[in-house]
Amino acid sequence: MTMLTRRLLFPLLIVFALPLAGCPEAGNEVAGLKVSLTAAEIGGKAYVELPLCETTTSKVCSKADVSAKIKAADQAAFDAIMKAGEIVNDPNTSKDAISLAVNGARIAIAGLTSLIPLFGAP
Repeated sequence: MTMLTRRLLFPLLIVFALPLAGCPEAGNEVAGLKVSLTAAEIGGKAYVELPLCETTTSKVCSKADVSAKIKAADQAAFDAIMKAGEIVNDPNTSKDAISLAVNGARIAIAGLTSLIPLFGAP
């Protein structure tokens, strides 16, 4: 196993171990959302790190405006997940508030994922 593979898998293993620690169902959902965000971030990071289309002749390149949108959406998704985690862990929070926070985080991740171009897709 390469060092890069280990660095990518280690955080995922920690997140997958959280449900085994006896977290409530909503806590498990937040943990799952963190895994989803990590997966989306891998694709987003790969795109952002490509050479800028304006500075290269390569057909595989990134556009500055798309990279900026990906970074902003990534931050928004991260913030939504952190807020959902806070809400889930607050014993005084209603089920409706928990549901809204978790769904908001899902929507933020979907927004990030929708911005990441798929190379080689038909």
